[in-house]
Amino acid sequence: MPFCKKNWPTAIKTNDLYYIRVFFLFRMKQCKRLLLTLICILAGQLTFAISFTSLWGGGGLSLSNNYDYGMSYGFSYAKSVRQGSGVGIGLTAFTQNFSLYYDSRGNTVSGNTISLKAQYNFFAPTITADLSRSGKFKGYVNAGVGMFGSGTTTIHKWSNVSWPPSAKWDSTNIQKSSEFSAMTYRVGIGLIHYYRLGCHFALFMNEDLGFLPLAFQNINDGNYDYTSFNGNLARFFAPAYVSLRIGVTYIHSKSQ
Repeated sequence: MPFCKKNWPTAIKTNDLYYIRVFFLFRMKQCKRLLLTLICILAGQLTFAISFTSLWGGGGLSLSNNYDYGMSYGFSYAKSVRQGSGVGIGLTAFTQNFSLYYDSRGNTVSGNTISLKAQYNFFAPTITADLSRSGKFKGYVNAGVGMFGSGTTTIHKWSNVSWPPSAKWDSTNIQKSSEFSAMTYRVGIGLIHYYRLGCHFALFMNEDLGFLPLAFQNINDGNYDYTSFNGNLARFFAPAYVSLRIGVTYIHSKSQ
């Protein structure tokens, strides 16, 4: 029906309502799409995380009474709590060899030495945190238990006193696995560097510092009842160990 001057205002009002309705329907569709996009992004943040699976080898030295380089090898797995969070949880399982030597010969007349070689297998839950925006540099802390694998301790005591009532003597006592603690504990902190090799793989480099709260052996044993041992044995049998490790890491994003 053609517009006339009489019904012109009514026609304009009717058309305005129509276009307003179309406008809001269009905006609602846009808002729905935007809301759906935001929900998808948020869901992706919550349901996808980056995992790091590493195989490595290396060795370490005791910060005191070290004798030789102790080989170490193991496996570690860490997974970010959510993508972009920078915080991850995981597990580290590894074998650590210890090589220690204790010498308390205060003079040439008498003295004693202890030589220890031991191997423990450690299992430690780990928490990691990104120290760089790229996630290629991480710090971590872990704590766990160590199960005894193998080991020997050689104790050498002697005296060259030649006047009465003492006499010269020399003894060597080799202690084997039965003298070691079946289980010990370890707390570790360290840094991890990842260098991309291509695809999902990266070069793994790790500096680790580990502390043993408990001694390998019972230092109140009669074998150590000798004044020249003094109080240093507790530290000798519970060394702080620094290690350098290198390996390969598989990095993957997957659904939790």
